[in-house]
Amino acid sequence: VYTFSYANSYLGRAYGMQQDWEKAIAAYRKGEEIATAIQDEEALALALSECADIYEQIGCFDKAKLNYDQIYQTLENSVKEKTKYYLKMGDLYRLMNQYDSAAFYLYKALAYENVYTRQAVYQCFYFLYEEQGNYLEAIQYNNLYWALTDSIQQSCDREIIAEIKARYNYEKIENKNTQLVLERERMVRYVGMLLFGCLFFVVVYQKRLLKKNKELLEMRETLDLQLIEMEKNEKQMVSNQNKIDYLAYQLEEKEKQWKNQVVEQEEAKKRLVSENEEIKQKNEKLKVSIQKKLVLLRQQNEEFLLYKNRMEAKVRYTNILIRLKKEKWTLLSEDWDELYLMLNTFSDDFVNRLVKTFPQLSENDVRICCLIRINYPLTDMIELLQVQEEAIIKRKQRIRNHMDRCKKWKKGELDTFIRSF
Repeated sequence: VYTFSYANSYLGRAYGMQQDWEKAIAAYRKGEEIATAIQDEEALALALSECADIYEQIGCFDKAKLNYDQIYQTLENSVKEKTKYYLKMGDLYRLMNQYDSAAFYLYKALAYENVYTRQAVYQCFYFLYEEQGNYLEAIQYNNLYWALTDSIQQSCDREIIAEIKARYNYEKIENKNTQLVLERERMVRYVGMLLFGCLFFVVVYQKRLLKKNKELLEMRETLDLQLIEMEKNEKQMVSNQNKIDYLAYQLEEKEKQWKNQVVEQEEAKKRLVSENEEIKQKNEKLKVSIQKKLVLLRQQNEEFLLYKNRMEAKVRYTNILIRLKKEKWTLLSEDWDELYLMLNTFSDDFVNRLVKTFPQLSENDVRICCLIRINYPLTDMIELLQVQEEAIIKRKQRIRNHMDRCKKWKKGELDTFIRSF
């Protein structure tokens, strides 16, 4: 897990070199998650810092600043790392054209004596003042930058020359010591070879004798063991054969029993399947019967409720005209008879005169005329008769034809005629 964070950061670095910014940022974020999980401050600072560099390259300065702020929180008391943070923050504010904030952080970075950090700070100050048009300050810091760069280069050259001289002297001494050691080893090798030659012949002869004696003893022990093992194997074979015969007899008996059980189980299975089919058919018939009865019961219940409501309405409103205004359900034949009686009684035998005068009118035509007579609204008439407005219009046209086919009826004249009939 420790190396996975660095691996993702290095992968992000590779994507950054290819300018594949999305994959680079995704890799750095993965390295950041792993470093946070294992609490590795160095790995976390690496992922955040290089991801901030990517954000700077693509112009996402706010996201870069968030990364630097997170780095600052993880650095704690590390003066060295905070110096790098101040330098990066100063350069970021310079890119964001926030020159006062950039100068603040760059001055804080100068507080630490590190030649390479100071070199980078001088260069940032040069860019900062050049962008503001303050060329005197820019030239001053540019001179400081190049002076420090020359100093660093001379120091590096002196260190390289000193390192080369030290390496030459060391190799010279090492060569002398190597020659002395080789001469001493050569003398020891000659003496050792003489002693080894003498001992070799003695040891080889003794080893050959011991080897022959040991081989004979091992052959005798092996032979005895093989004889014992062969006798043991023969006994085991006899015992195994007896067990095989017994198991074969038991297997034959169990096969017979198993065949009988299979036949019985097959017959029982067929009986159960047949019973299930019969039960299933009965259940299907019962289900159909229950559904029919439920539908019938629901219809009867609805009819009962409707009849109950009608009876309650008749009790509340004995006058059919009042019920028509209060209740909007369809009228039954008995309700129409009651309406006819009411109109005959209080409208000078209206229904009888209408049927006698115009015998070609149908029952539905007479009902329309009765509703017009009592000034029943068209919208309520549509709901009461459960028809469309076009059907009412067609019925009125039919009534006009039955009353006087040759007459040209004006709009609303039929309603006026029926109300005054």
